Amino acid sequence: MTGHPAFGTLADLADGRLAVSRARVPSAHAAACAPCGEALRWLGDARGILAAGAAAEPPRSALRRAFRIPLAARTAAAAEAVRTFVARLVFDSLAAAPSPALALRGGAPRHMVFEAGTWDLEISRVEDSLRGSLVPRDETGGAGAPASGTAALYRGRRRVGEAFLDARGRFSLAGVPAGRYELRLEAEGSVVLVPDLDL
Repeated sequence: MTGHPAFGTLADLADGRLAVSRARVPSAHAAACAPCGEALRWLGDARGILAAGAAAEPPRSALRRAFRIPLAARTAAAAEAVRTFVARLVFDSLAAAPSPALALRGGAPRHMVFEAGTWDLEISRVEDSLRGSLVPRDETGGAGAPASGTAALYRGRRRVGEAFLDARGRFSLAGVPAGRYELRLEAEGSVVLVPDLDL
C-alpha cells in the first residue's frame, strides 16, 4: 500500500467488514499513522454513538477525508441508487418582510424553506453562520425520521464549508460571509442541491 488507506477502507476495518488478510496492512498503517489511527478510533466509537442516538463531533482529519470520497466511488450499488433533487424555495423571510432593508437591519435572522423531491430543507442565516435541517417527508406528507449525512457549501468550485448532519438532520456552518453559494447535502441515497443560494 502506498500512502494512507482510503477512508472507506478504514470504515470497513472499524466495522469488521474486512477479511483478516485484507485488514493486516491498513490496521498496521493506522497503528503507525496518527491521523489514520485517530480516524479509525473515531469510526469505531461512532457505531456506539449512533446506536445510542447521540451525536459527536468527528475529528477534523476524519471529516476532511470523508468529504474527499467521490460519491460514485463509495460503492457501485450506492451510486446507482443516488437520486438528485434541486431544491425549490417556498419561503424566504427576506422576501416576506415589508422592506428587505428592515429585514436585515440589526442582524435579524433570515429563514428559508425549500422543498426538494421527498425532502424538506430549512435554512437560517444568523450573522455569519448558516444553520439548517434536512428532513424526509413521509408518505402522508408529514416529517419523517431525521436524515444522517453531510452538508457542503461551495463558492464557485471551491468548498468553503462542510459538516455532518446530526441525529436530528441538523447542520451548522460558521464563518460564511455574504455572497452566492451552492449548498449540497447528501443523505440516505439522495443528493439535495441548492444551486444558487444568495446570502
